[in-house]
Amino acid sequence: KNVALPHPIPLGVRWGLALALLLVLGLRLWHLAAGLPDYDSVRSWQVVRALAAGEGSQLFFHAGPGFNLLFSLLARATADVRVFQTANALLGVVGLGLFAWFVVEASAAAGRPWRSIEAAALVLLGGTGLLLTFSGRDFTSGAGSLVVAAGLLRSHYRRVQAGPLAVRQVALRESAVWLALGLCYSYKFLLALPILLIIEVLRADGAAWRGTNKWRVLLSVALPYVALMTVGALAVGLPWYRWPATYVRLVLPAGPNPAGRQAVLSPDLLYYFRYLLAFES
Repeated sequence: KNVALPHPIPLGVRWGLALALLLVLGLRLWHLAAGLPDYDSVRSWQVVRALAAGEGSQLFFHAGPGFNLLFSLLARATADVRVFQTANALLGVVGLGLFAWFVVEASAAAGRPWRSIEAAALVLLGGTGLLLTFSGRDFTSGAGSLVVAAGLLRSHYRRVQAGPLAVRQVALRESAVWLALGLCYSYKFLLALPILLIIEVLRADGAAWRGTNKWRVLLSVALPYVALMTVGALAVGLPWYRWPATYVRLVLPAGPNPAGRQAVLSPDLLYYFRYLLAFES
């Protein structure tokens, strides 16, 4: 069913979302340790501190220059790891809230409005899961990625709806901007590319790509790469291809990292199903 966003949400449902998010935030901040829980968190903390001090050789660490640059601003003010963990936890809760708001809004617009208890249950179910709870207490790009993913989901949902051509074109451009932000923030947004491509093929809405709109969409995605690779080359002295080369190293690492982990691309398509059954059931 084609629906239009934004759609008004009753005050009671808003209160249900807000109270549930406060409970999740309390869980994320409860007994937050004065230390980082894993190797990636420690390296991320070291990288953002180095960037704040003017050392840019690790700008593209984990292929997430957006994450590194964002938190390097915080690193100019403090080196306390708990501040970084708290900021990351807040991002995770904001992302969860934006996702839940989208689900409730889309359901209401489709004629199936949720009650406040249902909205709260969605937040509590997602917010207390092992994966999101851990990613909300470490210091990696996972928590902030949820904010961008929620924005991308909402904009592309609007894009695939039937409606005036101008509205579909604007939504397509907004989706491209969210995708570009995601690719800057975390390499994992590369996994969204084939999904979005399949949806576009099935949608078969060539009119939205006509004229200058397709160039504006492509430019939105390409601009961060061109700008940041240029900055890396001219200001830091990095090879211009360092960012895409990081993708290759993530898939085909030269050797195990100092924590002993050697990540490789795995064709195990049932991994997350087994994960959900073992840890989230």
